[in-house]
Amino acid sequence: EVKVPVENLIGNENGGGKYIMYNFNHERFTIIVQCVGFARVCYEEAFKHVNRRKVFGKPLIENPVVRNKLGNMLRKIESTQCWMEHLTYQMCQMSHMEAMMKLGGDIALLKAHSAKVLEECAREGGMLFGGLSYTRGGLGGKVETLYRDAKGMLILGGAEDVMIDLGVRQA
Repeated sequence: EVKVPVENLIGNENGGGKYIMYNFNHERFTIIVQCVGFARVCYEEAFKHVNRRKVFGKPLIENPVVRNKLGNMLRKIESTQCWMEHLTYQMCQMSHMEAMMKLGGDIALLKAHSAKVLEECAREGGMLFGGLSYTRGGLGGKVETLYRDAKGMLILGGAEDVMIDLGVRQA
């Protein structure tokens, strides 16, 4: 048990949990922005690589399977970006208190989704780089780092399953 002088209390006694929860929305939104940006880096690096890399005398981009992988990465990134921009607009139109009360579930769901998109884009980017994505630095260095770090984004700010549960409960 900790004794806190009354003049040092923030809000009402035993009400600190509410302030922690309000901060979670900001933390999770920051993670969302990072995940979208990092997923885009995976796509861009892979796109540049498959245009540069030649296999059997042809650029790798000419393979329909490669284009399919890139297309799937891009559709996931763009839809996540759209959802993020939609939530950003809502946050800007609401008062701080209203946004914190109404958007917690949506932010939690988007946090889980964007972290999953990053994980998938890092994996697919790694597949397109092949062995180059397993070495630090060099042509596949960015994808290697993001592939390694993507799992952490599923945990930071609340684990994926907890975020999905929160989103459903607040729907």
